[in-house]
This record gives sequence, structure tokens and C-alpha cells, in this order.
Amino acid sequence: MVSNYQLKIKVLWIIFVIVEISVLIYITPELFKYSHVVFIEVNSEELNNLNEILSDKKGEISIEPKSNEIVAQSLNQQELNNVIELMYNINCYTIWKSNRENTIYYILVEYKRPLIGIAYSSDGKTPDFMNRHLKDNWFY
Repeated sequence: MVSNYQLKIKVLWIIFVIVEISVLIYITPELFKYSHVVFIEVNSEELNNLNEILSDKKGEISIEPKSNEIVAQSLNQQELNNVIELMYNINCYTIWKSNRENTIYYILVEYKRPLIGIAYSSDGKTPDFMNRHLKDNWFY
């Protein structure tokens, strides 16, 4: 037979587990979004420079310097060098720009989350692959 004390302990544990699950479900996405916004604000100068270089370029651009995979015919060597340096400064793994939309995709390396992605839409339209709005023209 279960005593009154044991029953209270079990009920408290159940309430604790429900509260923890609720916190995970409702707060974690906001913290994840907030970490993206903080990244954009901390690295705004580098990201603005990258967006300025890449936004008006035509054709597909794919830059992954750590594996030497670079497809960027519309960039001259100086622009490419600047992009790669800025990528290293913000710990960016890959940049990809589609030739059919005005969006630049950034795949980032971040502590304990090896690959996260954000996208900059120069025309403010929601990108195909990332439809959650962060701030201004940024999405994830």
C-alpha cells in the first residue's frame, strides 16, 4: 500500500517532469532563435560586407574553403579572397547563393551545434529553404 507521503512525492515528480517538458517545448525554440539573432548582431559588419559583395552577383555561387570546393565565376580573385577571409572570421563553413533567387545561405559552425544555417534575402522575400524570420532580411 502506498503511503500519503509516497503519493505526494510521485505527484511532485510528475508535475516536475511536465514542467520540464513544457519548458523544452516552448522555450528552446525561442532560445535557438535568440542565438541566431545574437550571432547576426555580433557579426553584423562581416555579414554586411559578405552580403554587399555577393548580393548583386549573377549565377550560382558555392564557396566551401575548407574542402576547396569553390564555384564562383562571377567573383574576381580579390572578392573571392575577401569572402574567404570574412568566412573564417565568422566561422562560416559554406556560403551558397542560388542563381534563381536573391538569397544567400550561410552554413555556420558553432560550439556544440556543428552546422546551423541562416539566410539573407536581399529582396526581403522568404527564402525557399528557411521560412522562419529572425530580423530584418534574415531567416533560419
